[in-house]
Amino acid sequence: MKNYKKKMAVLLSSCVLSVPVFSAEISTELQQCAQVTDNFARLTCFDKLAIKHSGKTVAPAKAAVPKPPKSAEIVAPVSKPKPTVKQATTSKEVDEFAKNHLARTSEQRAQELTEISAKIAKLDKTARGLWKISLDNGQQWQQKESYSFSLQVGQDVVLSKGALGAIYLSKVGSNRRIRVRRLK
Repeated sequence: MKNYKKKMAVLLSSCVLSVPVFSAEISTELQQCAQVTDNFARLTCFDKLAIKHSGKTVAPAKAAVPKPPKSAEIVAPVSKPKPTVKQATTSKEVDEFAKNHLARTSEQRAQELTEISAKIAKLDKTARGLWKISLDNGQQWQQKESYSFSLQVGQDVVLSKGALGAIYLSKVGSNRRIRVRRLK
């Protein structure tokens, strides 16, 4: 056991003592390569340094030779792309396209509907235990989050808009709410 420890101590000390010498040699060679002004010569210097210290053989880089320009170029025939978007036929459709990206005035925001209230006409549960809610106005909504939320047929609820297009359903007189998405 003592013999093993002695061998390990000698091996480790030789490794530790050789690292500064090795790194000093590399750093001076790196500085020499960095001082070369020609790009191709500098690349070749770094490649030789990498090969020397890694022990692997790498094919030397070849200088890029620019191709002479051709006297006559061949141009492939270009076909017109087929229109893939349905052409808007009415001026109203054209006007409404991406209108939600425009900045709205405070008057437009005041006129915008931010919440509605309705009564629950029918309740179902999905296979995952989420509510599927039918309202008396004909709209159908489904719960998006798996929070427990008690609802009953005939109960008054409020649907309100949230940030980033989220819609929330809450019971009248309650602070709790769930996120929902419209089905119909």
